[in-house]
Amino acid sequence: MRERAERAASLGTHDLPVNAALRQLRRLTIVVPAVLIAAVEVAVHLVIGDRISEEMAVATTIAVVFTGSAFFSILIFSFLKRIQNRLMQRNRQIAAVHSAGISLASEMQLEPLLLRFVDLAREITNARYGALGIVSGEGRLEQFITSGLSEEEVAAIGPPPKGEGLLGVMIHQGASLRLPDISRDSRSIGFPPHHPEMRTLLGVPVVYKENIVGRLYLSEKQGAEEFSSEDEEMVRLFAAQAAASIENARLLAQSQDLAILEERERIGMDLHDGVIQSLYGVGLNLEDCADVVADDPQFVSTRLDKAVNDLNQVIKDIRSYIFHLRPAAFDSNDLSAALRDLAREVRVNSLIEVNLELGEDGVKQLPHDVAENLFHIAQEALANVAKHSRASQAWARLRIHDNSVELTVRDNGRGFNTARPGGVGHRGLGNIADRARALGGTYELTSSDSHGTCITVAVPLEGAYAHV
Repeated sequence: MRERAERAASLGTHDLPVNAALRQLRRLTIVVPAVLIAAVEVAVHLVIGDRISEEMAVATTIAVVFTGSAFFSILIFSFLKRIQNRLMQRNRQIAAVHSAGISLASEMQLEPLLLRFVDLAREITNARYGALGIVSGEGRLEQFITSGLSEEEVAAIGPPPKGEGLLGVMIHQGASLRLPDISRDSRSIGFPPHHPEMRTLLGVPVVYKENIVGRLYLSEKQGAEEFSSEDEEMVRLFAAQAAASIENARLLAQSQDLAILEERERIGMDLHDGVIQSLYGVGLNLEDCADVVADDPQFVSTRLDKAVNDLNQVIKDIRSYIFHLRPAAFDSNDLSAALRDLAREVRVNSLIEVNLELGEDGVKQLPHDVAENLFHIAQEALANVAKHSRASQAWARLRIHDNSVELTVRDNGRGFNTARPGGVGHRGLGNIADRARALGGTYELTSSDSHGTCITVAVPLEGAYAHV
């Protein structure tokens, strides 16, 4: 009886969503008892009522009702068990989607993120194969990322698909697609030679703010005949989460590319306005020397000395650019040692003499993030000196007071108007101010043509040690 009831409960419910199964259960709890009672009444009173005694009729009714109730109870509990299993499976899928979304959000590089997205979608649905198609604005499939295929299989298949057949259906219609057998769909154009066998298919668009950023394809459902409606629902939920991560990674990549272009433009402008113009002037000077070398040796000697000095200045400028583009790294808690290494590098790359005044007491006890930020403040300040000031000397002083740590960097070079926004080195100075404020400290800047530039950063000692 139990096996028959469980088979009856399973009929038509194994592929039903939970809500539909509950609606069917409610109908059964109303219809089955009513039908059973009516059938017993009809059987007892109309069919066999005249053939048995009243006592036998009552006993027969009780026996039939008891048997029917037992069968009905088994049926209901089987239904409930299946619904419970479906709910547990759904909860596991939702937890997997949540975990996958968190995992995906931690990846900010676009290419690894796209592959990770396909891998996680396969895990959620237990699919053997997965792919993500990125479509251009013209509707062409410009990128196709696969998961579940070995490198040998990918090489054997050949070029990526062009977006025809069922792939093209999703590209142009933008709707989900769930098929139990790809070969039976009239829109399928088959697979290329050496392509693995694929029968089941689940395709879902990846949509961000009503714009389709990709199409996700999953094939070969493991452990079931085909992908279920719940698989589709979970993948759509995950795709919605992934779309935001994909768009964020795209924006980050675009901002990085833009930053590189801006830096290239800045370097090109600096080289054109500085180094190239200086070299052009040296060339004109040497041309003048060639014209009068026999008539006026003294003039030529003076011009050659100037050319040598100008070339030395060009070398100094180029070294300054190199120093600015390749900053030193801070990889220890010893701020004093790091500042000494930084000063040595500035001397080598810019020919500026850097004088250090370091208060050793308590410096090694500074928290790593505080020491690191102070190092980068000194680094940025000395980079500005090397690049903009035309100074011959610079001073860096680090002092530990009773309730603060103070860093001062100054030079004897050419100052600038601090009130003019977007002036010389304004980006680096903004970074210095931001780092000082992040430590709860203060930032002070003074500059003049006759006294050079001085930057002072003071960080409260309690605030610094609170980072420990």
